[in-house]
Amino acid sequence: MAEEFNWMRKTVEECKGTTCEVLFGWGLDRGERNPARKALADKVFKLISSIVKDKELGVCLEWPVDVVLSDRDLVHPDVVFVDKDKAAIVHNREVKGSPTLIVEILENENDFIQLLLKTALYEKYEVQELWIIDPFRKEVNLYIYRYMGNNNYLEFEGAHGLGDAFVSESLSNSEIEVNQLFGGEGL
Repeated sequence: MAEEFNWMRKTVEECKGTTCEVLFGWGLDRGERNPARKALADKVFKLISSIVKDKELGVCLEWPVDVVLSDRDLVHPDVVFVDKDKAAIVHNREVKGSPTLIVEILENENDFIQLLLKTALYEKYEVQELWIIDPFRKEVNLYIYRYMGNNNYLEFEGAHGLGDAFVSESLSNSEIEVNQLFGGEGL
């Protein structure tokens, strides 16, 4: 059964500190994360924050965190990394501007609809790297922001499954093994 979306006009200020996201001025309350998604997000956060700390790259935050991209756009990614050159955009549990890396984890197989909208926002606001983690297929879909004159875009770099590794440009070209993220578990 498809998830029912109840979009309504919302402001960023109305949704700060809540489970409501605002995409292009339209709000959707997603509710709390399910425990399996939260457990996977914890693993991803520990891995990324370890790399960030070891290489002194910047700041890493885990949900719940408000990422305010504009006065019409507020998202709540699972994990956010902001490099040290942009660390001034981090204010406690709020990021005011475009993070360097965003990690989104699918909670159900219908999340792709919402993630298409969010990916468009991440491209518009020049998020440098996006990981969309699909726990149902146990894979990471990697997107890298590319500068191509007037045609800048988030480029799909590939889907990486168990047994694969990929390079995170945002994390100082660190190699990430997909098995490290899942550890044999999924949602």
